[in-house]
This record gives sequence, C-alpha cells and structure tokens, in this order.
Amino acid sequence: MADTFITIHTGCQQQGEDGVLQSINTKLELIMTKYEELQQQFDALRADVVNLRTAVDTEQQQVADAINKLNETEAQLREQIANGASGDQLQVILDGVTAVRTDLQAAKDDISSTIADTPVPNPTTGGDTTGNTNTGTNL
Repeated sequence: MADTFITIHTGCQQQGEDGVLQSINTKLELIMTKYEELQQQFDALRADVVNLRTAVDTEQQQVADAINKLNETEAQLREQIANGASGDQLQVILDGVTAVRTDLQAAKDDISSTIADTPVPNPTTGGDTTGNTNTGTNL
C-alpha cells in the first residue's frame, strides 16, 4: 500500500503569506512609480543637455566666425598700411573692425544668456536654484 501525505494549511498561515505578498506587491508598485518618475526626469535632463549642447555649438560657431572676420580685417588693414591707404580706405577697415566688435559682443551676450539660463543643481533640495525640482533624484 502506498503512503499518502496530506498537507493542511491553516487560514492563519495562508493569510500571513497573502499579507507578505501584498506588501511585496505594494512596494514593487511604489518602486515602479518612482522608476517611471526618475525616467521622465532623466529624459527631460537629456533633452536639456541636447538643447544646451546645440546652443553652445551655435555660440562657438558665432565666435569662430567673428574671429575669422577679425583676421580678415587685420589682413586688409596690414595690406592697406603697406600700400599707403587713403582715408576712405582706412574708414572701410575701421567700419569692418566695428562690425567684428559688434559680432563678438553679440556672441558674448549669447554665451552669457546661455550660462544665466542654465539651471544649477541645488544639493539640498534635489532641484535647481530656480526652484525646479525636476532635476533631482530624491527618493
């Protein structure tokens, strides 16, 4: 004759296991919610980095263009001086230098505004100094 094993589960033991499983599920849901929030914050930060990189690249190109114009103007000025430039010719060079200075000032202002608009992380709040809290990762 074969041996038969019977396992009896009491209601109390079953309820305890259900409570543990429910607790685990609740914590898992909380973790997943936090994960999704962090993923959204990460995506927003990634977009900010791409935008900032684009702005910096644009501003660097503006500075490079202004420096190239300055170098061209300097070469023209040296040529004019070597060839005994007239007052009108020197005025054209002076106007070119003034235009380059204006371009450099505009590039400097662009860079300054980009730096001023860049949020600085605030380690005490998890946000930036403008009050945004979407840059932190507080759990």
